[in-house]
Amino acid sequence: MNRKWTVRLGILVLFIIFGIYLKIHQKSTGYIKRYKLLNIADSTEITGIKMIRDTDTVMLARRGNNWVVNLKGRVLPANNDRINQLAGKMLQATYQIAGYNMKNKADYGINDTSSTRLFITTKDGKTKTLIIGKRGPVYSSFYFVFPKTKKVYTLFGLAPYEISTNTDNYRNKKIVDLKLKDIKSFTLINDKDTFSVKVSGDTFISNPVKDTSVIKATINRARVLTAFGFADNKPSNETGLKDSNKRVVFITQQDDTIEITVGKKDKYALYVASNKRPGEVFKIYRSWFDEVLKKAGLLPKGDKK
Repeated sequence: MNRKWTVRLGILVLFIIFGIYLKIHQKSTGYIKRYKLLNIADSTEITGIKMIRDTDTVMLARRGNNWVVNLKGRVLPANNDRINQLAGKMLQATYQIAGYNMKNKADYGINDTSSTRLFITTKDGKTKTLIIGKRGPVYSSFYFVFPKTKKVYTLFGLAPYEISTNTDNYRNKKIVDLKLKDIKSFTLINDKDTFSVKVSGDTFISNPVKDTSVIKATINRARVLTAFGFADNKPSNETGLKDSNKRVVFITQQDDTIEITVGKKDKYALYVASNKRPGEVFKIYRSWFDEVLKKAGLLPKGDKK
C-alpha cells in the first residue's frame, strides 16, 4: 500500500473514531440534537392551521393580514391576536427524538384514532402533519409522531392545551370596540323607552335631557362589548332575538351604523346579535344591558341584573 492510500485510510479511521466518541459523549452528557419544526423565516409564511380530534375540526386560514375561521362552510372573523401568537410559537418550536419503539407509543399518549392531529400549511404549499400525544417532560412540550414513522418525538415551545379543537377559542369575540371620539350618535332602545344622544365635538345633546356625566357613563358602558361564547345554532325562540325591540345603536363619525340587538337571558348568558356579523349569535354576561339602562336611568324599578 503506497503512502497516499495509507494517509487516506488513516484519515478515515480518525473520522470513525471521532464519530464513535461524539456518540458516546452525547449519550453521557444527555445531549440530543434538536430540529426546527418549520423551515420558514417568519410566521406570516404559515397560511393554514387545521386541528382534528374525533369529530371536532378547527380550520384556520390566512387572508392577507388577517385570519378567518372556516366552520361548516361559513367563513367567520377570527381572533387574530390569538392565532398570530400560536403561529409565532409554531415558528419557534423545536423537536428531538424521544423514543424509537412505536410499539410503546401508547406510553406517550399517542393513539392512531383518538389523538389530536395538527396540520400546518406554509406558503410554499407544503403541509406538516403531527399526531399529538400527552404533555412532555416540561410544561410547554408534548410528544408526537409524524405519520408513517417509527419514532416518537418531543416538541418544545407549545403546550397541548394550545392545540385546541374547540372552534370558539379561535373566533373573534369582540362585538363592539369604539372610542368615545369615534361616536357621532348613540341610541338606546328598551321596548317603548328610548334614549338618544348626538355628539358634536365635546358637546353631548341627549333626549331625554341628561347631564353630560350621565351621557358619557352610559356610552362608556356600551361602547366596548366582548362575548364569552357563541350560540349560532340556538333556536330564535330561545335567544329572543327575532322579535326583540331592545337595541343599542351607534353611528360613527364615518357614518357607519353598528346595531346590537338584545335578546333573552338564560341562567348563564344574555344573547345578542350584531348587524356587522350576520348569522352569529353571541353570549355575553347577563347584566350588560341592564347596566347600560341603569346608567341612562331607564332600568325599570324592580328589575334585577
